[in-house]
Amino acid sequence: MVTFGVWHGYAVFSGGKRPFLFLAEGLFMYLQPAPVRELILKMRETFTGAELVFETVNERYTRSMMRRLVEFKLQKQLGLGAGASYYFGIQHSKELENWHPGIKFLGEWVYFDEPEPKIGWIRWFRSFEMFRKTQWTVHYRLGQLPS
Repeated sequence: MVTFGVWHGYAVFSGGKRPFLFLAEGLFMYLQPAPVRELILKMRETFTGAELVFETVNERYTRSMMRRLVEFKLQKQLGLGAGASYYFGIQHSKELENWHPGIKFLGEWVYFDEPEPKIGWIRWFRSFEMFRKTQWTVHYRLGQLPS
């Protein structure tokens, strides 16, 4: 299980003497909020000083009407099947700092800010915070590095 399965044992077995970087691209938004929070807090406790980078969606896409639009897109248009939806999201990048004093926001990357030509006219949406942070990538440190 992704939320703390076999991978945890392998990582702990390595001795924890090196810093860890955890990447969770296209993962957390499909999980329920409580297990995501538990996982991140457990990672902070077990891998103090590790960094976590993950792709997130705005929390508004996990609620009511917006969630129905996401479900239509994922289930009907992309054919991902029943139950495919966004469940976990955040409202702003620093939100996780409120989960524990040891979690530190380090940065973010927003797709619309890229000079990639393929983005084209859609880049115009970066001027509107509601659209700019529909889906973006965040970077955190999970506690202080051990001395």
